[in-house]
Amino acid sequence: MRATAVACVGTAVLLAALVFAGRVSADEARIRITLVTPVGIGATIGTVRAADTGGGLRLTPLLKGLAPGPHSISIHANGDCGPAEINGTKVAGGAAGGTFTPTKAERPGKAPGTDVSLAPSLVLTVDKDGIARTAVTAPGLRLEELKGRTIVIEGGAPSETDKAKAAGEAEMRVACGVIP
Repeated sequence: MRATAVACVGTAVLLAALVFAGRVSADEARIRITLVTPVGIGATIGTVRAADTGGGLRLTPLLKGLAPGPHSISIHANGDCGPAEINGTKVAGGAAGGTFTPTKAERPGKAPGTDVSLAPSLVLTVDKDGIARTAVTAPGLRLEELKGRTIVIEGGAPSETDKAKAAGEAEMRVACGVIP
């Protein structure tokens, strides 16, 4: 009985270490998401669980404190959520860089025309209580190719954030997390 209890405690400690390290398994990770401002990184608002599926990368959020409504969610090139100066303006989460769009060279074996970008298609739904918990899937992406990049959440649906960018407005990044 004592040996079983010790084994259970050891297993629990190992699982906790894996979860807090961010990596749950080779094809799954938990990403800590924080608010971002032009001044710096703010409070943690939850996590996004990223898992490889047959249909692509599934992103399952458990986030609290976002404004209700649709939000754009995308993968960005750099592994840093801090602010950065872009065109003379301090931008929240600007250090995350631009949207990650894999090229053929970064995706050996992929046929021409299979390059993907998350920017135009993924919408994170936040309920009236400011909670996001509905999963979205990014077709064609795998967790392995996203290590060290960031998930960025912008303060509006993709069409709204695209219009703001086209008008030259500062990007509306509200939250960010580095993919372990």
